[in-house]
Amino acid sequence: LVFEHYVEGSLTRFTAIFWSQTPPRVGSVRSARLLDLEIPAMYDTLFAYSGASEPIRQKIADLPFAPRAFEGVTTGAPLYYRDMGIEVPHNMFTVPAEVWKRAEALGLNDPPADLGGMVFRAAPPDTPERATTIAIDYGPDDVQWTYDPASGLYRRTVDGQPHLDANTQEQVTAANVVLIYAHHQPDLAIVESSFAGSMSFSTEIQIWTLGPAVVCRDGRVYRGYWMRWQEEDMLTFWADEEMTSRLYLKPGNTWFQVVPLDFEDVTLTEE
Repeated sequence: LVFEHYVEGSLTRFTAIFWSQTPPRVGSVRSARLLDLEIPAMYDTLFAYSGASEPIRQKIADLPFAPRAFEGVTTGAPLYYRDMGIEVPHNMFTVPAEVWKRAEALGLNDPPADLGGMVFRAAPPDTPERATTIAIDYGPDDVQWTYDPASGLYRRTVDGQPHLDANTQEQVTAANVVLIYAHHQPDLAIVESSFAGSMSFSTEIQIWTLGPAVVCRDGRVYRGYWMRWQEEDMLTFWADEEMTSRLYLKPGNTWFQVVPLDFEDVTLTEE
């Protein structure tokens, strides 16, 4: 699972979750943001990150999952290493197998008892709305997903170029592309960067209670709501606010495109 979300300066970053399959390395690993306080709580995960601004470091230290958070700059090898062929600060990578090994040695690698939340169905439910192209203009980057009927997956491009997995050199694909609309609140108490007198503040992306959601799978579009009522709850997806009908995901991987509530730069088209 991948969450793509805003950080400061209208740039986006990825927060990725790995469960049963271990890539040889993951990166580049960057610093934590406020949204990264929510996702480990939802999925009861280990958390690998390079570092964080001091207020966010303190927030991580105060949370129940703090023992499962491995900060790259203080943990070091063999969980983390720098690829010297890549420019700093983009060259820190983590080795998931080593993270899990360390957690196992510390008695912290217990899997969640219940991963309930999202629900899956192989056959797509009926819907009149179709979209084979999903375009999200985040500002600096223009993201596009194009449905490939032969594979049943969406293929990702960024700024018109195929987005390649650096481990495999294959184009990034997803079985589901889910738009999550959530309130984005600047936190003026946390300065993430400062340059030439201009400060960039951290953004609190409030993925709790509920908000609009759009699930795209099999070239089809399903509109409804995401919900999360408790800190430890995973996101669930519903066709209605009364929670009487679920939105079913396709078995496979999911890419969550997180955008502000008033975000208008999403285009769904059928070609």
